[in-house]
Amino acid sequence: MKLLFLGDSTMQYNDATTWPQVGWPQALTDKVNEGVQLLNFAKNGRSTRIFMELGHFAQALEAMDSDSIVLMEFGHNDGHIYDPERYTTDQQYHDNLVYMVGECRKRGADVILLTPIYRRMYLENGKIDPACHNGYPEACKRAG
Repeated sequence: MKLLFLGDSTMQYNDATTWPQVGWPQALTDKVNEGVQLLNFAKNGRSTRIFMELGHFAQALEAMDSDSIVLMEFGHNDGHIYDPERYTTDQQYHDNLVYMVGECRKRGADVILLTPIYRRMYLENGKIDPACHNGYPEACKRAG
């Protein structure tokens, strides 16, 4: 069985040169059964659009088969309104996820969509801002 990780910096495997930054899938490396292959295609700074444009998604598709489970987590970079290179609207984000899920399923893979990990953004009153990712978590939920 293969577990494939597609996403941004929250999932990317990092080595000692970027410590303490680590992607959460790194915690799984010694927790999975023998025979489970972990393939991490996540890259720092990638939105859904840039992930596809730079060929990361194509690489993941090549490694995928009917014995694959794909975990996708995007949204942090899709919502960067001040970075037009990465930005996608929440509708474009949704459409990109639908496309990627469809392509994975064509290869027989099971797909799990993960909403973006919450950013600790605070309001002036010190409370956590509930609109951290605006419409992106809901767009992700609709894409599944």
